Amino acid sequence: MSISQRLIVLLSFIIPLSIYLLTICPTVYVGDSGEIITAAYYLGIPHPPGYPLYTMLGKLFSTLPLSNIAYRVNLTSAFFASATIVVLFLIFSTLVTSSILFTLVAFFASLIFAFSFSFWNQSLIAKGGIYTLNAFIMLSILYLIWKIEITRDLKKIYPIAILCGLGLANHQTMIPLTLLFSLYLLYLIHKINKNIFFPCLFSFFTLLTLVTFLTYMYLPIRSLSNPPIDWGNPENIPNLIRHITRQQYQIVEKGQRTLSHFISQTGGYIKAVIKQVNLLYLFFPVGIYFLFKLKKVFLILVLIIFCLTSFGFALFTNYLLNSHDLYIVDPFFIPSYLILSIFGSLGIFFIFNKLNDIKARYALTFILLLFLVLTLKFNYFKNDKSKNKIAYVYGINILKTVSPNGIIFVAGDNATFINAYLQKVEMKRPDITIYDDTGNVFENIYGKDFHRLEFADYHKRLNDVQWNLIQTSKVPVYCVTGSNIYNVPGVNTRPVGMLFRVLKNQNEEVEKFDVNNYDTKLFEDNSFYKDFLTREVISLFYFSLGEYCFENKDIKQSEFFYHKAEEIGFDIETVQNNLGISFIKKGFLDTAIKYCNKAVEINPKFADAFNNLGIIYYKKGLFNDAIKYYLKAIEISPIDTYFYNLGALYRQANLTDDAIKVYERALTINPYIPKAYYIVGNVFLDKNEVDKAIESYKKGLQIEPNSYEMYTNLGVAYDKKGLYDEAIVSFKKALSINPNVSETHYGLATVYFRQKDYENAIKEYEVALKLNPKFVEAWNSLGVVMSSIGNFDGVITCYKNVTLLKPFDVEAWNNLGIAYGTKGDFKNAIKAWEKALEIDPNYINAKLNIQKFK
Repeated sequence: MSISQRLIVLLSFIIPLSIYLLTICPTVYVGDSGEIITAAYYLGIPHPPGYPLYTMLGKLFSTLPLSNIAYRVNLTSAFFASATIVVLFLIFSTLVTSSILFTLVAFFASLIFAFSFSFWNQSLIAKGGIYTLNAFIMLSILYLIWKIEITRDLKKIYPIAILCGLGLANHQTMIPLTLLFSLYLLYLIHKINKNIFFPCLFSFFTLLTLVTFLTYMYLPIRSLSNPPIDWGNPENIPNLIRHITRQQYQIVEKGQRTLSHFISQTGGYIKAVIKQVNLLYLFFPVGIYFLFKLKKVFLILVLIIFCLTSFGFALFTNYLLNSHDLYIVDPFFIPSYLILSIFGSLGIFFIFNKLNDIKARYALTFILLLFLVLTLKFNYFKNDKSKNKIAYVYGINILKTVSPNGIIFVAGDNATFINAYLQKVEMKRPDITIYDDTGNVFENIYGKDFHRLEFADYHKRLNDVQWNLIQTSKVPVYCVTGSNIYNVPGVNTRPVGMLFRVLKNQNEEVEKFDVNNYDTKLFEDNSFYKDFLTREVISLFYFSLGEYCFENKDIKQSEFFYHKAEEIGFDIETVQNNLGISFIKKGFLDTAIKYCNKAVEINPKFADAFNNLGIIYYKKGLFNDAIKYYLKAIEISPIDTYFYNLGALYRQANLTDDAIKVYERALTINPYIPKAYYIVGNVFLDKNEVDKAIESYKKGLQIEPNSYEMYTNLGVAYDKKGLYDEAIVSFKKALSINPNVSETHYGLATVYFRQKDYENAIKEYEVALKLNPKFVEAWNSLGVVMSSIGNFDGVITCYKNVTLLKPFDVEAWNNLGIAYGTKGDFKNAIKAWEKALEIDPNYINAKLNIQKFK
């Protein structure tokens, strides 16, 4: 390599790194970055598969005496991105002559990829380093394989084995690529020297396995020391295997794979390629032809890599063409963008080589320089993260909302990972306690076996532990939108700023929060680009403020914040769905339909939005439409909540058999929700299948032994069956849990009446009416008891109250007339019956009573 080429090698590292440093994120970024930074700083365990190689490298960079910890780990991404460009130039340098002009062409071609959109974008944030390191390893392996092709030096298989092992310990997209590289190396070894085929084969796979094993051993070794972030606790073999194999996640999308969808995905990929603003891609067909002329078999290798990392990845993940999915999958396409850039560069080299005129060569070099300038110009604004502190500010605003020594439940990448970084690394708000719904990032309060539990047991444990903590807490408890406790039926929450206070009871006082204390300047700053996840954070922030202002009767301000959320989150299904849910709760059903329809338009597989549409149409009384949407939600994601909603509709429509089938299906999914047994028992009561109702209530009480509702209805069922002693026991048990339920006192009074224990019956009816003076059935029943003991003044009082509560009820007026008549007050009796006839002139009982007494 000439001196000029060595200088270019140095520049191919320094120039990209310099631009990356100008545009790098100065702190924690949205998404996974907060978790990755925290894991690197503490040598902890991030989410599966654990990324041991990148975590250790991130730790090295975190020790640099520069700025803050997040910035230092972000530098890891920029470093390996720049190193990738060096390797890219080294590959090109083997294909060009040592002339300065040809070297410049190779240099410019390398820099164009450095500043293509996605690669540059990932070079500026901590999480992106996983992808830039992956690109560096993949390209280094390709470079070494190419060197074997042109030098026939088989010693290079050993660094390739090391790189493959490290690659497998960095990102699992290297699994198919490692298999492909291994097969190609077997072909090369066999072609170059058959005699050493088996020794080379053994050495290669032994070294590859050893490097992979040793790197992954980081996980159990570090987990044993219980670092501040110890995701999955992979300190034993079962946990380690579960972590590495990503059993926590659904890796492959289960939706239908159709030709039309694949064609659409291909169109989406082409748009992503165009988004790179890499004009070298225009020359990729020429580059393929050039490589075909040089090395046909090597061309096949590179083409297979391209297909695997583009169309193969699309087939594997089956992603949707919405903003969320396209944002998530884009960095996975970087290897394919890299291959396209190599082909495009080879195309330029081929054309350059064919040009004999020096002026034409200068012109082509200038054109390439122009390509580079255009790539920089078009991608700079969107990739400049030097002012983007949105994630940091968002996290600080969350912490600012929590009262001193408070507790907060977080969920989702942004609320969880950003606050993990702020509290664990920057030591912000050490006074508050943070729990996440998975128990992976903050303290696991759910038990060591939590992550191995089946769906139903998992959610029961989650709900039980969180609710018990809330009930016993002596400090305020908060949660974020989307957290488990926020969505648990029966749990009362009230907005406080951008969070929600979790209430032990509905009457609990909630503090006021001045939303002007929040830092929102960056949210409104349009001088830098805000990508999908950044906009999601901002829009959810404004949505939460809208909820808070609405709760506090500041309607104008709430409308302003809702509009901001809708505007910023125009392509974010969760934001649109949250707005839909909010307007369902407020009773603005037509507005809610608009937002939920927008959510399913963005993401046609968004089950929760379909479920919410079902709720809306159910509330509007349009049962057929509601059934259609509930069934669509169940088709996409058959979770128990959607079945319960459908069952409630069937019950309302008097389709009790269908309701029972749906509820029983829900119970097979999650048998630990006591409310389900309560609902099923009620349906059996509707059908007068008392034994089945009793059985259902008993099962529910095994799960929730302190359910006064269940004991009350169990008492009703025993009463219907004539088991009065058992009914009394059930009602009394319900009252021992909650003595302030009028229906329970009413049920107990009714059983006493059947046993002719009039004294206790009257006592319980009176308690029921004290708790609920508008309880019509209790006034009626108390009137019957009073009549049984001959207390006609009491009877008259009872039926008078009934007529006050139900002035158009002819039966009530007729009963009042009978009470007066029995006492001998015929004048008032006739007045009552005449009132009944005034309401219904055809009411025969009143006519007969008047005739009889007249």
